[in-house]
Amino acid sequence: MRGLKSSDEVKLKRKKLLMGVTLSEVGGCQKVVYDIIVNLPHAEYDITLVTSPNGELLDWIKEYNAQKNVQIKVIELKSLKRNISVLNDSKALFDLFKIICKGRYDIAHFHSSKMGILGRLAAKLARVPKIFYTVHGWGLHASGSGVKFRLLSMLEKMAGKLSTKVVCVSTHDFYEGLHNGWIIKEKACIIHNGIAFYTGVKYDLQKELNIKEGTPIISVVARLSEPKDPLFAIRVAEYIKHTGCNFKFLLIGDGVMRKDCEQLIETLNLQEQILLMGTCSNVREILQSVDIALLFSKWEGLPISIIEAMFAGKPVIANGVGGIPELITHGINGYLLDDFNVTQAAEYIITLLSDSDLRERMGNEGRKIALEEFNLGKMIMKYQALYSEA
Repeated sequence: MRGLKSSDEVKLKRKKLLMGVTLSEVGGCQKVVYDIIVNLPHAEYDITLVTSPNGELLDWIKEYNAQKNVQIKVIELKSLKRNISVLNDSKALFDLFKIICKGRYDIAHFHSSKMGILGRLAAKLARVPKIFYTVHGWGLHASGSGVKFRLLSMLEKMAGKLSTKVVCVSTHDFYEGLHNGWIIKEKACIIHNGIAFYTGVKYDLQKELNIKEGTPIISVVARLSEPKDPLFAIRVAEYIKHTGCNFKFLLIGDGVMRKDCEQLIETLNLQEQILLMGTCSNVREILQSVDIALLFSKWEGLPISIIEAMFAGKPVIANGVGGIPELITHGINGYLLDDFNVTQAAEYIITLLSDSDLRERMGNEGRKIALEEFNLGKMIMKYQALYSEA
């Protein structure tokens, strides 16, 4: 080693980290992946991202590389698809194996269900020393029951045994994983999602969207897909309309159910009340100007959209599924639904719309909880410790 320059010595010590996620589209999982990648110390980690093509995550990394003059490497894998396919998934497994063998990574860290299984298997075959998987809600819920569920459950148990550590983003996911045998207690831990405190200026949403001053604004930030059940949110908006309340309802996000949402909005004559915003890059700006945030998911991990609303100081109404009760304490910083009950959801919203002091009190409590428990620094510190100690 004598004679090496100090920069060469630093370079030799950098850990080679492969970060993998199935899809590169906008979502809470992708936001966590991005935050880990850009906040790990680049003097210590040489990072490569592998994911599917054509998503916003790739744009975020490209922009970050340009702004910071760094080089986070990106590998786009066309064989990675959302839907299960023996042909595509077999090819994706082989492609991942080749990538990992060529990269000779010290650490492989995977996110989302399909990448979690294929990536861990490929990394084990390629003899990666440390293999991690973060559970952003158990994807097996989407498979229903029967043969498909049993097969995926078996694969999840196998992948759990291949892992150095499985990270659950919520206590709920941790115990659900233990109960179903998807994780081994000694090889699992909990690291809550965290985000940075918003430091931007307040966004004039009313002016931007031509909303009359004083009109209450309600937001749902979610993919327009089955797990987030956007149609339920639309039916809640209809109920509120019939009570005579004045409001604007923002559906922020896009997805495979967009046409279904458009059709239901038209059928229920809610064009004046509901704005389909599509994918927005300035969600945290928008949240500064809303009054109430909603999320009516069928299942969840620990949703970033709720943490964003908490940081914005907004009360949240959500289904009490997955890790959501770890974010929202009923009656303190929001309300939790027992089930998909339109009347109950609407009544909680109307209660908040009629009491600005209650909204402010709940919003302030939510911001305090977010700052203490769900901040970016705490999350990054725990992942760094995991990489170093495992």
